[in-house]
Amino acid sequence: MNDLPALVARINKVYGVDLEPGKYSGFYSKKLTKSSSLAVKRPGHGYHIEVTDPDGAMLVFPVVTSAAYEANSAAKGAEKRRFYLRLDVTLWRANLLGLVERLISNHTTDLDLDKDYYKAQLVRLRGNDTPLIPSSTHCTFAIRATGQRQIELGTSDDQEDFVLLRRCLKPDDYLVFLAREPGRFDVFGLAQEDMADNNWEGWAVGDPGKPIGVLRAAQVKEEVAGYEARGVYGNATEKMIVSVVAACESWGSRSIVALAGVPGTGKA
Repeated sequence: MNDLPALVARINKVYGVDLEPGKYSGFYSKKLTKSSSLAVKRPGHGYHIEVTDPDGAMLVFPVVTSAAYEANSAAKGAEKRRFYLRLDVTLWRANLLGLVERLISNHTTDLDLDKDYYKAQLVRLRGNDTPLIPSSTHCTFAIRATGQRQIELGTSDDQEDFVLLRRCLKPDDYLVFLAREPGRFDVFGLAQEDMADNNWEGWAVGDPGKPIGVLRAAQVKEEVAGYEARGVYGNATEKMIVSVVAACESWGSRSIVALAGVPGTGKA
């Protein structure tokens, strides 16, 4: 499936939002399996979703890597995580609330977390009425022993609301990334019962001759011997920047943003 307007129209219809297809340069829609769902009990504890095919779905996501790793991944395996990306994602509170409520109402024994976990998350989400939730996930480039190139989306260090979204999606549900600009996505979880009329797994990107934008340096992270660079301004300030930018993009160029805090906390 490579029909971005049709996918956006379905999201608008099911979740009552008003997304515009023209705002997006592409999309990636993943139909989850037991191994890629964080909702159900599964063998192993891996968090990432593998995106394969350099001429296909991988084109939706930016790639950064170490030159040494690309040149000789077998001998330089430790270089794999020297550079990786933090993808800024925006979630819709109504979408996340609906998925949490679904698992509370239909909690089954194959779920990895108990009903009390989802009840506590429901209370937390209802404690704020802003429609959008700024969040983030990690994106790492990898080369398998077979030579296959792939992107690995997600780690255990992802922002908690993105992890919650994934913990609400069961096998056969869809995780959808709508690309606004390099490294920045609107993300939805789509329940299988709302999408059962078609196979909505797929991807699409625009013309490679038309660059879609510049990847911000603050989104590129470096990890050497267990050390993670803190970005340009530091984790707390970077998180606030993401929140402010998401609000402005959602409400337009006439947005008014008010920040409160003690001196020296990065408001400027």
